[in-house]
Amino acid sequence: MKALLIDDHPLFRGGIKRILELHEKDCEVLEVGTCDAAIETLRRHNDIALILLDLGLPGMNGIDGLASLRSLNANAPIVIMSASDSPAIIRKSLDLGAKGFIPKSATPDVILNAIKLVLSGGMYIPNQLLAPDPGADESADDIYAKFKLTPRQVEVVDLMVKGFSNKEIARKMDLSDHTVRGHLSQIFAALNVNNRTEAAFVINNLMAQMNG
Repeated sequence: MKALLIDDHPLFRGGIKRILELHEKDCEVLEVGTCDAAIETLRRHNDIALILLDLGLPGMNGIDGLASLRSLNANAPIVIMSASDSPAIIRKSLDLGAKGFIPKSATPDVILNAIKLVLSGGMYIPNQLLAPDPGADESADDIYAKFKLTPRQVEVVDLMVKGFSNKEIARKMDLSDHTVRGHLSQIFAALNVNNRTEAAFVINNLMAQMNG
């Protein structure tokens, strides 16, 4: 696997490179410090399978460069790695096509598991943004009842907001991919949203309001 790591701090790049090598021994990591350098690298390499992008870069920042990077390699998932965990920045990153957002404060195990999830087709979003409050079971039930979600659909929502892909949800719930897609379509319609990201934010925001 070939990965592109975009960060202007050499020490941080070294740590992430080590984590990637633990994931896959034959991983080749290309390192650059700016979006402009990343764009040039993508033009020379069409076999990059993963892009890790810092937001606070000199020159063109990561948010502004995200669309350009996606246009040069639409197949490689882009994962944001940032010192910021602002919900607004996370949402904007996901809206622009990022497949994950990993805070730089995350532990090596969390970073590695997040990368594995994204490479398997899932989406990683920090637990503090999407995971329900452990003490908020009653509020969660109220939210799900409000949208008339079935118990099966509630299970799908819980796995979806944790970043599991359709195939992973199907495997965990012993359902077919077609059935999972059907549940998601009904969930999106109930929440009046168009995709997973919007659905997760609707659920999370409603929980935050009810617990606020």
